[in-house]
Amino acid sequence: MKKIKKIIIFLVMILMVFTVNCYATSCSEIEDSAASFKKVGEDELSKFNSKSNITDEITGKTAPIINMLIYAGILIIGICMVILGIQWIMARSSPEEQAKLKNKFFAIAISAAVLFGSFSIWKILITILDSIDG
Repeated sequence: MKKIKKIIIFLVMILMVFTVNCYATSCSEIEDSAASFKKVGEDELSKFNSKSNITDEITGKTAPIINMLIYAGILIIGICMVILGIQWIMARSSPEEQAKLKNKFFAIAISAAVLFGSFSIWKILITILDSIDG
């Protein structure tokens, strides 16, 4: 049993020795690689900054789509609210039906909150990008 233990310990030590690699390098090599890394970053940043106003590009491409989706969402929510109101008036005598309609109303209210929240988040992002873009 002791012999097996010694063999296992020996094998583990051999594995540890061969798996640990230590690469020594000079400070000048580190400085050179850092300088090249910085140069690549500056080049990419200059490409990004040389583009025209990024906010105008984003707004120009997304504004028509966002506006169309917001108007369609408002229209759908409005139609659903009208239908729900008519059903509510017709279900005045049935508490079970009113409970079902109440759940539908909450679903429509959550949908409206998501719709207007997404529009607000979009506007906030555009404002933030515009202030960063300068």
